[in-house]
Amino acid sequence: MEIRGRRILTPMSSIHLKLALRQLQKNRGFTALNIFGLTVGLTTFLLIVLYVTDERSYDRWHPNADRIVRLNTDVKSNGAVSELANASPVIAATLRQHYPEVEATTRIARYPDAHFYKDQLAIAEPNVARADDNVFPFFGLPLIEGDPLTALKDRHSIVLTESAAKRYFNNTHVIGRTIINAEDNKPFRITGVLRDVPKQSSWQFDFLVSIHAAHQLDDNPSFFAIYPMSTFVLLRPGTDRAAFDTKLAGLMNIYAAKYAQMEKETKGEFMITLSETPLTDIHLHSHRTDELAVNGSIQYVWIFSAIAVFVLLIAGINFMNLSTARSANRAREVGVRKVLGSLRRQLISQFLTEALLLTTAATIIAVALTWLSLPWFNDLTGKELRLSNTPWLLLFLIVIAMSLFAGAYPAFFLSAFKPVQVLKGKLALGGKGSGLRSGLVVLQFSISVFLIVGTLVVFRQLNFIQHRDQGYSRDQMLVISDFDGMPHAEDLKKALGRLTGVTGVTMTDYLPTGTRRWHNYGQADGKGMYLQTELWIVDADYIPTMDMRIVTGRNFSQTMATDSTAIIINESAARKFGIAGDPLGKTVRYPGYLGGTKDFHVVGVVKDFNYSSIRTSIGPW
Repeated sequence: MEIRGRRILTPMSSIHLKLALRQLQKNRGFTALNIFGLTVGLTTFLLIVLYVTDERSYDRWHPNADRIVRLNTDVKSNGAVSELANASPVIAATLRQHYPEVEATTRIARYPDAHFYKDQLAIAEPNVARADDNVFPFFGLPLIEGDPLTALKDRHSIVLTESAAKRYFNNTHVIGRTIINAEDNKPFRITGVLRDVPKQSSWQFDFLVSIHAAHQLDDNPSFFAIYPMSTFVLLRPGTDRAAFDTKLAGLMNIYAAKYAQMEKETKGEFMITLSETPLTDIHLHSHRTDELAVNGSIQYVWIFSAIAVFVLLIAGINFMNLSTARSANRAREVGVRKVLGSLRRQLISQFLTEALLLTTAATIIAVALTWLSLPWFNDLTGKELRLSNTPWLLLFLIVIAMSLFAGAYPAFFLSAFKPVQVLKGKLALGGKGSGLRSGLVVLQFSISVFLIVGTLVVFRQLNFIQHRDQGYSRDQMLVISDFDGMPHAEDLKKALGRLTGVTGVTMTDYLPTGTRRWHNYGQADGKGMYLQTELWIVDADYIPTMDMRIVTGRNFSQTMATDSTAIIINESAARKFGIAGDPLGKTVRYPGYLGGTKDFHVVGVVKDFNYSSIRTSIGPW
């Protein structure tokens, strides 16, 4: 400390800190109210930021994520467009051979209904995929055991993740061991163990087998054979994306035999167009048929981001209004301090220090509350968010900005008081200060009303979804997975049907709420173009059990031998096929049915029902 005449010079920061702490302790109610408001706002903000950060981080962990794209196929037929997240198997080789922009390609397909034996018990494994042998170097997937270049070379090889290896063998040193496929009792030889795939991936798997193990996925040379299989392309550095997209859109006309003629003969009513989606855009921007996983929505990300900003803004405005509302109580303090020689900048620093202390305390409590809330929040969102993923730099900048935003106006407003007027009791708190506070209150309530209205809209939307007629019954419905894989499944089905309270039992691989789909092209009565439809194999109990309504004709019958070639279509299919007026008895031909051509005769028409998102129109079934 240095003394010069009558003025004492001390480190001002320590004085401001001590005075701020005394002031906050003196007004404990005000302090607690401000900290509470800021804590609620910051906790809500942090939880949303963790969710948004997680959603925007999908697939960015791949080494070449910025150069990887996925191929899409749009099929136009009879005015309907099917948007598929896959491409014909032969497209990958065509791109490697004729497109110099393409460095590599790889293909991935789901392996539905996979079962592996563990201790003589068949275990259903939902996360099994087939892939090309270059999938590991292509995506930069690290093997902790095995050679990534040869692990899937053999048709009967399999690669497990760490978690799967520990689940089946209790360790990860399993190279050379076998795992039995319950479908055909044939062994897969383990050739690699993969580090667990991050949760922020647009496709999850625990087992990878060679794509060559499925002959129909690998051997069909037709450009028109579109299977539920995703094709990924690694572009060379510096590739002109716009030029590549243009070439990709014209691929069918150049390399697919007879396609150009078909497009010309149908006058553009039948078209197959290829496009691409960047790998990092799949999770939030792609909602096509046959996605490898259920994706998020960029709209939700923007909505939640806006909510986070609004909540933080409300908390800041509330802090500012409470501070300025106390200005009359601190006016005499400001006047006395100015008479004693305090400069305006010192008063500004004092008030900003108080704001910084309040904001810092609220932030610390908010971080603790966020950590405590994460288990509940993860259950709500189905994620595995961690506090360590918090963008700490962003949080630090928010603390500084909040302190300046919430403390600047009170600081400049209070420090501008004239000491003579204050001490004489002539302080006027109206005018510009009052007008700004009124404006902030109006803004605060406007944002609150907006959030309340938005909440009511979302509530009504959810209520609409829950109570909307889907065309089938979801109430009192129990689904037993892998039923057809059980021994004596038909006998078990009959036994379940005899139970008290059971009104119906059906056995199928296809559910309106499921992800398994089979698309095929059919033609009605030998007329018109082929139309892509859903093609589900069900039994005679399916429609009555699901409480679907037949509007024309009849249900399947187990007593009629001719029903081995019977088919039931929905109203949309009848319209698109052009047989809505008289559909019964018409023949629907599927040339790609289980590797051959098969004719079915229509015995009934079922009322349209939702088997995909209600945001999309109901297609032919």
